[in-house]
Amino acid sequence: SDSTLTLSSSSPDVTLGSSQSSTRFVDTWKPGANRTFEFETTLGDSAAAGNYSLGAQIDFEKPDGTTGSTPSLTVPLRALPEMTFDVSNVDSSLRVGETQTLTGTVTNTGPITADAAVVRFADPGPTVTPIETSVAVGSLAPGESSDFSFEVEGTTAASEGPRQFDLSVAYRDQDDRQRESDAI
Repeated sequence: SDSTLTLSSSSPDVTLGSSQSSTRFVDTWKPGANRTFEFETTLGDSAAAGNYSLGAQIDFEKPDGTTGSTPSLTVPLRALPEMTFDVSNVDSSLRVGETQTLTGTVTNTGPITADAAVVRFADPGPTVTPIETSVAVGSLAPGESSDFSFEVEGTTAASEGPRQFDLSVAYRDQDDRQRESDAI
């Protein structure tokens, strides 16, 4: 009886409500019974999407009137990226020792409009050099697409064969905060 569940965060990037911990009162909790709890969690502006963990503790009163606590428990928390994007229609005919064009289409697959979106080309290494590393594509509403192109040089040290490149999309969210997607 008189049970409480307390969640706590050791990460400064994750808060529960307005603090690092939050408690819910359960009252009587019979053996084998399940309870569902909701806690408001907030990920800080500088935090990255990924895995976090919260500490959980259940305190209670035993039938003999003494108090007890569970061992410390861990609750996983997965912070998903705010936005997701898809790249399709990628086409290039890069050649060793030449500058060619890499083109494609970026689509906003996230839930909100990505304002001032910019496709970024991550540096792929010493044998392939992007002439430009970012291309503005404007604002993209959910489901909206835009074409992009990069001039790319295959150095004379490059060997022939397929290559994989990482792209990302930098944008402003609905609160006008600068964000960047995971690598695509």
